[in-house]
Amino acid sequence: MRIRDPIHGMIELNSGEAAIIKEEAFQRLRRIRQLALTSLVYPGATHTRFEHSLGVMHLASRVMDSLYKRPFLRKRFPEDEFKRLRQLVRLAALLHDVGHAPFSHGGEGVFRTGLKHEHYSIAIIRKYFAPIINKYFPEIKVEEIVTLLDKGYLGSDLVFLGKIIDGEMDADKLDYLLRDSYYCGVRYGKYDLERILDTVTVVPVRETLSSNEFEGEGGSGTGFWLLGVDSDGIQAVEELIFARYWMFIQVYFHKTRRIYDYYLTAFLKDFLHQRFPQNGGCLPDLDHLEDYINLDDCTVLDAIKEMRQSNEWARRIYERDHLS
Repeated sequence: MRIRDPIHGMIELNSGEAAIIKEEAFQRLRRIRQLALTSLVYPGATHTRFEHSLGVMHLASRVMDSLYKRPFLRKRFPEDEFKRLRQLVRLAALLHDVGHAPFSHGGEGVFRTGLKHEHYSIAIIRKYFAPIINKYFPEIKVEEIVTLLDKGYLGSDLVFLGKIIDGEMDADKLDYLLRDSYYCGVRYGKYDLERILDTVTVVPVRETLSSNEFEGEGGSGTGFWLLGVDSDGIQAVEELIFARYWMFIQVYFHKTRRIYDYYLTAFLKDFLHQRFPQNGGCLPDLDHLEDYINLDDCTVLDAIKEMRQSNEWARRIYERDHLS
């Protein structure tokens, strides 16, 4: 399967990945906006977690492909094993956001205490995606994906895999900065992606996490491998850091956008009190995953429209009124 993406061009999926995105628990991401109610400030920001997840998978595999050009990694990992790890990283990247609440981070104010969207992602992977993974990817264990998403640690010489998913310059950031910038119509999130991919490497760190031996460009010793760039990529990473900073200042923490986050959380508490009175205004917990995945932005937007006459938070969101 090939999917055309406005940020990365054609994104290729194998048959197993195509089966995953056809699953209803993944299709739900088409109805989860990436940036909550940001479209009330930047009208173009209606993109979703669906295309972001595809983009993260695509970039994660590009990082892996770049890394395997390094002679010391080719020496350490036979080609078949590295292909397996590449597929593992692709699956973790593809599924990393399946547990998001309605309106993504905008809905996190109504999680039960101690729960995060990552906890839901892991539970949803185990319940809904494990059969597909077992069928199409018998060489990969579901718990490897879970561990990569949860702890990011599969061994001292595999720490860099976790950093591709969640790290200082992970595939998540590499995608959302470009994607959010594009759909918001701003330039703040731009950076030199190709330079980063051209210079990405793994860096041996000589601090002991385990007794395993590693061998890198700097020699051998006890320690672990982190994701980094060689000296030619430093300026590109600096540009990435500044791009993220400016996106937070100008988009994610925009004062009007933050007001609507507050309204959304207040409305969700009222809505959930009505829909699940036993939950105390919180989203369904991990024991009620079906109720959870049946909630999406469409559910909430319908409720906002229906309740706008009786609920002040719904009215303010519906009428885009933050001044009265």
